[in-house]
Amino acid sequence: MGLLDEIEQLKAQSRCCIVGDLINALEGDDRKELLIAINDPNIQSSKIVVALNRRGHKMSDKSMWKHRRNECACDFG
Repeated sequence: MGLLDEIEQLKAQSRCCIVGDLINALEGDDRKELLIAINDPNIQSSKIVVALNRRGHKMSDKSMWKHRRNECACDFG
């Protein structure tokens, strides 16, 4: 398989970043509240990450920042 073939395969796969994976894994109120926080421009990414880290969901500020700006691996199409 050539490099371009491999890249095309990767593009075809539905992928999520660590934040997207967490959103997909959460259920109920936790999922709803995380989505509200992510979509609220008045809540800093760092505050969301601190709260998630305290609950055992380890990630970096950069991961949250990129997700909120649609610059991560998630398929926002």
